[in-house]
Amino acid sequence: MPVLDANEITISNYLPGISGRFFKSENNSFSFTHFEKKAVSPIHKHSFEQVIIILKGEMEFLLEDKKHTMKKGGVMIVPSNICHQCTALTDCLLIEIFQHYE
Repeated sequence: MPVLDANEITISNYLPGISGRFFKSENNSFSFTHFEKKAVSPIHKHSFEQVIIILKGEMEFLLEDKKHTMKKGGVMIVPSNICHQCTALTDCLLIEIFQHYE
């Protein structure tokens, strides 16, 4: 499916205060993700690289043991197998890109 309208993708609730519109291509997964203020993702890691682009709001990222505060226009590249966590300091809208290698 080479052309999509993200507004037609059903919104999924990922975790409390975190929801999004998820879709895939052959080698990548994508999400327009909304974090409500104070929503927190658990500390986690995965076997694939993740790129997070902040479209709106301000977030605090914990990447391994270092904190980074980022706002609209910020980009966080999370290498594979690195522990990370996100905390919304305000309501936020992100694009998340997950690159899968097989």
